[in-house]
Amino acid sequence: MTYPVVDVSAWEVLGFEPMGSKPGKIWLAVSPGLHVAEGRWLFKPTTTQVEHDRQFLKGDDWAEKIASETATLLGVPAAPVELAIRHDQLGIISGDVSAGWELVLGNEVLHGQDPDYDRGRRRGVPGYTIEAVFAALRSLDVSPPTGSPDVDASLVFAGYLLLDALVANTDRHHENWGVLVDPNGEERTQLARTFDHASCLGFQLSDDERAEHLQTNDANRTVGAYAARGRSRHFAAGPSLVDLAVEAIAACGHEARSDFRARLQKMDDEHLAAVAAAVPVGRMSQPSRMFSTRLMGENRRRLLNELERAD
Repeated sequence: MTYPVVDVSAWEVLGFEPMGSKPGKIWLAVSPGLHVAEGRWLFKPTTTQVEHDRQFLKGDDWAEKIASETATLLGVPAAPVELAIRHDQLGIISGDVSAGWELVLGNEVLHGQDPDYDRGRRRGVPGYTIEAVFAALRSLDVSPPTGSPDVDASLVFAGYLLLDALVANTDRHHENWGVLVDPNGEERTQLARTFDHASCLGFQLSDDERAEHLQTNDANRTVGAYAARGRSRHFAAGPSLVDLAVEAIAACGHEARSDFRARLQKMDDEHLAAVAAAVPVGRMSQPSRMFSTRLMGENRRRLLNELERAD
């Protein structure tokens, strides 16, 4: 199987998306007759890395697609993502998670619970903790996303952090998750499906750097060493991605640990390799496939070890 590439050149432009640090994001209306679901889709162009006297396209397009597919394997509710092209610009489209409801981002959720919470700060926010997020979800009686099992929303959020740790997503800041509020006030507030996973899988590395990590004999430069350096830049105290996920899962209880451990055990290296192998040739290099697969495999093993130790 190869992932399709959707040409969105003729799609109707609905407006620009001001949120986030990456420019050029545009909301589009899906053209009829295509395999993607109706509604709004956000086109996000692939970005360019500039280093000294060279530049190259980063892998934020294939990284976000792989993260979305990996979420499906894990049973984590995530925004649908398709590889896309708009005119001559490569990128992805990501489905609108709001579905007509009001999306309230995490910084506003946490500020609503604590007026002293620094909603304008991005990195190392003192009040941005698992305890604070879970307390806010309970206080607001937030339900899980539509279509998810009838479980506590905190458990679903823990799944988001498990996904982050698996794909090495370092960008779970408090504006990269949110809750959905019914504009008519008739339905319970619900947790939005997870979205925006482009900052993962070493997307910003050059192929030379990936090859070095794959081939080096330097223990400090291996893919395993790269995985071990993965940290949250946004949660208080900057915990490792694995420690953050395990903390969240542990807070949900023994049954949650067993459940998430079972999900990870079903995903072997072949499953992870297949997710990356389905990216079309020309959109992802061989060093990128090898590095991404190895990185996810390393993180899977680290997560399983820590979850077993927590028991």
